[in-house]
Amino acid sequence: MKDVSLLVLSCSLYKNIWTPFFSLLKEYWPDCPLKIYLGSDKYTDSYAHDDHDITLLKTDIEPFAGNYTERVADFIGQVDSKYVLLFQ
Repeated sequence: MKDVSLLVLSCSLYKNIWTPFFSLLKEYWPDCPLKIYLGSDKYTDSYAHDDHDITLLKTDIEPFAGNYTERVADFIGQVDSKYVLLFQ
């Protein structure tokens, strides 16, 4: 699974649900072997979770501005693996 990463797409408006999301990820996929990325916007300073090593990716492309695919492409371009499992 070294060639696959998990990318969670989000933005700073939803930061209040990140911790519950990653806690449930740990509960239902406790042995997840994938490197985990969190894609957010430029307004997110940092994020950490006790159970996961999460790499924060940022983009200057504004959320909700009709350019969703550009945001996704920007995040995928920052991931260091051949394949990406995308969570929305």
